[in-house]
Amino acid sequence: QKLRGIVDGAESYGIFLKFLHKKNIISGLCHISNMDNRFIKDPRKEYPIGTWLNTKIIKLDHEKERVSVTLKGLNTNNETLDRALLDADAGSEEKAATG
Repeated sequence: QKLRGIVDGAESYGIFLKFLHKKNIISGLCHISNMDNRFIKDPRKEYPIGTWLNTKIIKLDHEKERVSVTLKGLNTNNETLDRALLDADAGSEEKAATG
């Protein structure tokens, strides 16, 4: 099952997400090994708090209401990428204006 969630914490080993499912807030973790096929050095820089991501559930713990998720292949156009592109465009416009 796929869920859209928001990053609400990050550590060197992964990111924590919150999901709204049937009026319940569910916590989730995406381990660094399940983020991408490429090497990610620091998830805290790659996925800042507040970033919305598409995820896929790989493990569900009903008792603790927690999920483990993967991001692989699901976020080629996520907000982090969009934000990075906008920042890069703004920087090139500033250079052109001062240039």
